[in-house]
Order: sequence, then C-alpha cells, then structure tokens
Amino acid sequence: MSSILRTGIIGAGGHGRVVREIVELQAGLEPVAFYDDDPLKWGQVIDGTPVSGAIGELRGGPRPVDAVVVAIGLNNTLRARFFEEMSGLGYEMASAIHPYSSVSKATSIGRGFVGMAGIIINPGTEIGENVCVNTGASVDHDCRLEDHCMIFPNASIAGGVRVGRLACVCQNASVNQYLTVAARSIVGAGAVVTENIPEGVVAVGAPARVIRSINDAPENGP
Repeated sequence: MSSILRTGIIGAGGHGRVVREIVELQAGLEPVAFYDDDPLKWGQVIDGTPVSGAIGELRGGPRPVDAVVVAIGLNNTLRARFFEEMSGLGYEMASAIHPYSSVSKATSIGRGFVGMAGIIINPGTEIGENVCVNTGASVDHDCRLEDHCMIFPNASIAGGVRVGRLACVCQNASVNQYLTVAARSIVGAGAVVTENIPEGVVAVGAPARVIRSINDAPENGP
C-alpha cells in the first residue's frame, strides 16, 4: 500500500466539506471521493473531490479507497453505525486534525478522530473512537471523550469532564470541571452545565436543566 492513503469521506454535506479540507491538509491522507446516499449529490464535485455514489459502493468487491473518515454532522447513531461497519470491513479508520489547532502530545486519541480548526485539547485527555471536536472548541486537562461523541463549535469543556458515548455538547455550551455528560445525552446550545447530566436526556439553559428524555441516541440539537 502507498504511504499516502486514498481516503473516502462518508457524508457530502456541509460537515463533510469541512472534513474533506482537513483530510487534504493531513499528512499521509488524500481525499479521493465522497460517498453519500442522497442520489441528488452523485456526480457533484465538491472542492475538487467527486461524490462517487452511495455508501454501498464501499461494501463488497474491490475496495475503492484505502481509508475512510465518517463526516456526518448531526446523527451520532448513524456516525457510529458507519464507523463500526467500515472498520469491520477492514478499512483504515483515519484521523484528521487541522494544522491550525492545539492538541497536546500528552493525550490519547482513538481511531477516526476529527479535530477542526482552532480547537484546544489539553494534556491528560483521553479521546475514544470516532470522536469529533468542532471548530474553536476547547477541552481542558484530564477529560474523557468517549466513543462517537461530538463537541460542537466553540463549546468549552473544563478539566476532568467525562462526555459519554454518543453524547453531544452543542455550540457555545460549557461544562464545569469534573462533571459528567452521560451517554446519549444532548447539552443544548449555550447551556451552562453545573451538575452531572444523566443518560439519554436533553438539557438546556443556564444553569442547564433536563427538559426531556430521548429514546434513541441524539440526531439533532434541541
């Protein structure tokens, strides 16, 4: 295999466009194709990279790419499903970190991580698989970001925080030190978390309060 991994991007929306650019800037990766199940996108060329067809093209037969990055922005359940499927098919699950970011060397980072421009991740943080930290977000020391969670733009995560599997911390939200946002929960935009957030709920406001439970993993912000 070449030292440059031909990389396919799952998801050809706005989030995918941002991820494509980060992949292009990442040493060792080359974005060669988008894959998206929306037939209206097939044949389009986005910033020089074609939308080659449905995600099913990555299943079976000769592999069209060496590596895959999941670039679905609002549905953590779907992100997790495609990550696990493509990993099971033997694709390299590539990570891509924007060069204009600050990620401490004293962190552990799982497969499939996407770190966007302007993020800060401080020492001692543990990042699981298929995690995305969006534009301008900050994650302080000794945090734990579990598999398939997403931190939205300009969110602020203080030291020692745990963000659970499939959870979302939405844009401009903040989480105080040593708290937990449990699995599958959503912290709404602009919320201020001052106490632990239980599993499978939506919490909004300042201070954040639970407004409802969710039966499935989060798809969209509240």
